[in-house]
Amino acid sequence: MLLGALLAGCGPDAEALSRSCQAAMDAKTYPEAVTACRAAQKAAPDPGTRQRLMRALFQAGDHDAALAEATALSTGPHAGGAWRIIGRVHERGGRAEEARQAFEKALAAHVAEGAPREAAYDAHALAGSYWRAGEYRKALVALQRTLSEAEKAGDARMKGYALLGIGTLLNTVGDPDGADRAFTLAAADLGALSAVERANLTIERGIVQLKSGRPESARALFMEALAMATEAKSVRYRRVALENLGRYAQIAGHIDEAQQHTAAAAALIDQDPDEHDTAFIRCLEGQIARHQGRWADARAALEAATAAHPVPEMTWLIDLERGRVARAEGQLGLAEAAFDASIAGIEAMRSAIGIEELKRAFIGAKSAPFEALFTLQAESGRPRDAAATLDRALARNFLDAFLIPPTEVSLPAGTLPAQPIVGPADAWNAAVTRADEMKTLISSVTASGVAMQRPLADTLAALGDRVVLAWYTAEGRAWWVRYGAGDVALHRVAASPDDIASAVDTLLANVDDPVAAGRLAEALELTAVLPPAATTRVYFAPTGPLVRVPFGVLPESGGQPLAARREVLNVPGPAALAAMLRAPKVQYGPPVVVGDARGDLPGAAAEARSVATQLGVTPRLGAEAVSATLRAAGHPRVLHVATHAGNGPTGPWLAMADTQVGTGSLLEMHIDAELVVLAGCASVAGQSWEIWGSLAATSLAGGARNVLATLRSVDDGVARRFVQAFYAAGGDRQPARAFAAAQRSMASGPPSSWAHFVLLGTGDPAP
Repeated sequence: MLLGALLAGCGPDAEALSRSCQAAMDAKTYPEAVTACRAAQKAAPDPGTRQRLMRALFQAGDHDAALAEATALSTGPHAGGAWRIIGRVHERGGRAEEARQAFEKALAAHVAEGAPREAAYDAHALAGSYWRAGEYRKALVALQRTLSEAEKAGDARMKGYALLGIGTLLNTVGDPDGADRAFTLAAADLGALSAVERANLTIERGIVQLKSGRPESARALFMEALAMATEAKSVRYRRVALENLGRYAQIAGHIDEAQQHTAAAAALIDQDPDEHDTAFIRCLEGQIARHQGRWADARAALEAATAAHPVPEMTWLIDLERGRVARAEGQLGLAEAAFDASIAGIEAMRSAIGIEELKRAFIGAKSAPFEALFTLQAESGRPRDAAATLDRALARNFLDAFLIPPTEVSLPAGTLPAQPIVGPADAWNAAVTRADEMKTLISSVTASGVAMQRPLADTLAALGDRVVLAWYTAEGRAWWVRYGAGDVALHRVAASPDDIASAVDTLLANVDDPVAAGRLAEALELTAVLPPAATTRVYFAPTGPLVRVPFGVLPESGGQPLAARREVLNVPGPAALAAMLRAPKVQYGPPVVVGDARGDLPGAAAEARSVATQLGVTPRLGAEAVSATLRAAGHPRVLHVATHAGNGPTGPWLAMADTQVGTGSLLEMHIDAELVVLAGCASVAGQSWEIWGSLAATSLAGGARNVLATLRSVDDGVARRFVQAFYAAGGDRQPARAFAAAQRSMASGPPSSWAHFVLLGTGDPAP
């Protein structure tokens, strides 16, 4: 009766209608608010009342009417709120790009209005939209803006939400340590959390535990979150807790339990629709059905996952699962097509490279479709197809290694992300900087040809009678693939990858132990794949734990180490070697020798002087060893560098007198020397994840034909003696021959005096 009386009046009654509109909004009784706000707007048109009507319509689910009101307000004093509603409407309608454009306009309008709290909410909405699209780099930037605006507004709670988002992002991209720290900071800013917020935070911490290899701790946290969400009557977080319980159980091999939790999560989808969660649940259902041998159910679930518009980060996984199901059913053609589609999805993501690609977890997971395709082809008796797939995988392995810094990039404990990026968190700033450099880095590596994929026939033709032994672990099985003499051959190794890794660790603990070397050679079944003794040169393309192995110490038949009779070289893969062999001819300039750039390595200075004398040039030492010297080197016949090197959050670096030169800068310099020598430091393996993202590999990618480097740091005196022996044997003219001669000249001493030197490249001078 009161509302009816008010509707009949005007003047003071219009003010009462406005108060009724506001009261209904405050009470969140949105259908009543729509009626009251419409009446108030009719009685006394006002932009503020119209804005409340717009919000009430949106919350009541009348999105078309809300959009009409918002459009009318989008150029007035309430433009910021209007554009946010427009973004929400587009988001609900699945129009992601239009939603993001609207959120950007809302953010700009609220900044112009001097409303940082509202701007923080706009930036947070923008971050969520980018995250759902798999554009993590842009999501990070939006979260940083959220934090910045929240700090201006003094809104500790929104700061907490921003940190929670950063933690979720770090968790998503495989940085559990950084995520855990961010969540701790988020909890401090969120203060007294509601049950729903506690459930959300607990789920995220459970995911951290799951990714950190602590599944039982993860399960306990997911169960705790489920109880919190149930108490809070939150359908969304009940579902998310159940999803993650299903994922835990599937990973742990408890398939029946996984099915139970996933079914419970699926039952809640209709109550709170979400395409991302729908895709995740359907994909999980498909994985479970595959494990249980229910092929038809698996196919149906995966089709449903695809229909839910999954983000790119899930699409490739759905295709991979589709291929696994088809393979299990014996439909090998369909399986191969699905694996190829999965690989294509990964390649598409690389073309839009972002901060997610910094993480080992992502790169490792994305090897799965290559492994599945290789296994299918190898076990189907198609060695050439399998070898072609492996060559593609090795090319990508080489490229990926440049994307991953040698140290994990995390948010340091006790630091808050600050404006405009995340300083003073130096490691995180480095990650952001590296993400910005990714496309340039990939372009430089790819342009060199060393990471280029090429037809197998072209590779074999370029190799001629050279033999490349590529090591590959695919789906828990270890293989050698031998390329050369116009053909390929596959050899499956009986030992498990875990046993191989253990044998590698034993050898590296004491490289002077001939028993350990013999055991590793036996586990690798090396004699079964080595070419006849008449083939004096062997190229190895190592992956996994073998990237750390000094192959020259491994014995072949007769007990002598490989280095005693053969020239042993490393290459990223057969196609990479083919690219180097067919590189355009270069007119080389005089040698360039730099050393002891920081003035604290007298041994390196002595080495540089000695080498410069042998090569007939003047060395650049100390303050003269600047980055400009490298940049001006151009096409030297020999580039010899004896100075500090190391690893940082942005990757490997070389210390010059004026700066640290990283991989990106080295690639941009295009120092396509005939020979690069980096023999005074651990210039190959870094922290032993992959040798192919190293300074030495950077030199290959930059155009160098040969690179002499070390697998680990060596004593200055040892390095100087080896280098002198190398040059004395003609290393600047015949690198492979001189490398082998230097190893043999030091064979009277323990293997550790020569084994850690490695030669990458063709081994020959340019034709």
